[in-house]
Amino acid sequence: MRLIKNRINYLLSIAILVVLLSLVSCSKKKHIKNTIDPYAQSFWGRGIKTMIAKNCLDSTCLAFDTLVHITHFNTAGDRITEQTSFSIRKLTYDSNHFIIRDWNRTDVLENFVYSYQYDNKTNYILAYRTELNHIKWEFTEKDLLPRLTDTITLQLDNNHNIISERSTSKNKLIAQYFYNDNLLYKKVSYFYDSINETTTYSYLNHTLSEITITGHMEPVVIKHYFSREGVLHHSTRELFGRTRVTMYDFEFY
Repeated sequence: MRLIKNRINYLLSIAILVVLLSLVSCSKKKHIKNTIDPYAQSFWGRGIKTMIAKNCLDSTCLAFDTLVHITHFNTAGDRITEQTSFSIRKLTYDSNHFIIRDWNRTDVLENFVYSYQYDNKTNYILAYRTELNHIKWEFTEKDLLPRLTDTITLQLDNNHNIISERSTSKNKLIAQYFYNDNLLYKKVSYFYDSINETTTYSYLNHTLSEITITGHMEPVVIKHYFSREGVLHHSTRELFGRTRVTMYDFEFY
């Protein structure tokens, strides 16, 4: 009986892997770009290999904290590794810049594989998230849990911009996205059945110039400032009347 049960689980894992790979393949055939993160888009096609984020010790930014945040990019400009002294995150993407692997090792381990299916009749993208049952980056069909962690519905407008994100499994709205002239200018995120965070985007001649993130659960305001060319220059984090400034250095391919 144990051999039969193990064989069934093994075959089920193979079936899930085949479905996931077929869905990923479907997503690559559709040229619907991921429009919901202008911050991520600001790195696309710039030849950036590494970004080093350093926190200033004071307003002069003549000295920096020893703790740095290092981000590595692939040649397309997607973030593939984010690392600090106490955490590491690895990511891979499909050709439309949608995440297909997300491995995050901090105090809480997260290890997910994503796949996507576009429905041209309803103008929705279905995102399937499956949890891996081990802590390693490499995996085979044996490592997949025989279940989906969540199914997320991405609704598109007539311009193929993503306008909402909803957890189908939990029947819960995750985020809404608002556009002006095909440029995302506001994102509203929902947690615990209420607005938790609002992100606004500002542009100069259609080039990203500033991002403001305002928390509703805690009085924190994060701002990212970009150069005239749309390259990230510095960021600020305001909390309880104190402001922390972060500067960035880049290495290129």
